Amino acid sequence: MGPTRVSGEGFAAWFRRGIAAAPGHSVEPAPVRVRIAIVKAYIQALSTLKSANIVVKVHLTDAQGAFTEKLYRGVENSTNWWNTEAEMQDAFDAALADLRRQLGADLAASCRN
Repeated sequence: MGPTRVSGEGFAAWFRRGIAAAPGHSVEPAPVRVRIAIVKAYIQALSTLKSANIVVKVHLTDAQGAFTEKLYRGVENSTNWWNTEAEMQDAFDAALADLRRQLGADLAASCRN
């Protein structure tokens, strides 16, 4: 199996749409200010397995001005059936969903406090 070329064009817009799809996301004022910086996004392959990873650094500032910084890693591990760009995109979509789940749980807890 040879390498699969995956274009990074449109990645930032795809990522913004994915984060905006998180439950509770709003452009209205909130009790917590969130800034997300992408550290890296990549797929590792080993034989017929692949692992899609999206690593972000999240900066939270609460209503009292307290600042928190945390790294998150959204991951999808699955079989690499066909080594196609669509399959790689599906893996990144699943990794982003995993990232949203983690962020959502932490943000919900932050907003309750």
